[in-house]
Amino acid sequence: MYRLISSKYFDRGILMLIVISSIKLVWDTYYINNDENTDLSYLLDIIFTAIFLVECIIKIIAIGFFYEQGTYLRDNWNILDFIIVVISIIEISVANVDLSVIKIFRLLRTLRPLRFISHNESMRLVVMSLMQSLVSIFNV
Repeated sequence: MYRLISSKYFDRGILMLIVISSIKLVWDTYYINNDENTDLSYLLDIIFTAIFLVECIIKIIAIGFFYEQGTYLRDNWNILDFIIVVISIIEISVANVDLSVIKIFRLLRTLRPLRFISHNESMRLVVMSLMQSLVSIFNV
């Protein structure tokens, strides 16, 4: 399992799915205008969430969940991924409920593109450098 999650092909496949999922979010925001598209969008949400849940489970099996150093929840980027997957599961499970509080979960779907940063080493460095420079600016 560890070889699988450390494979560049696994990582590239997940990155591709994150990009497609992000494009789907744009589609949801600007182009959904009938029930047929809403049903397709809901189905795609279920598919993407299931795929990302399987990725999460595979990583947890390969490196452990929390207890030891180097496990899944000891990495901040994996914590972000885990939170996004959990939010997506909650959002799908309450999608048919029409409460204003539930709309917050739908709003949190916008966190999905952040998964791209967590899977792309170059983007991680850019974001971390940006955050460090912001801290320095606020200290002046």
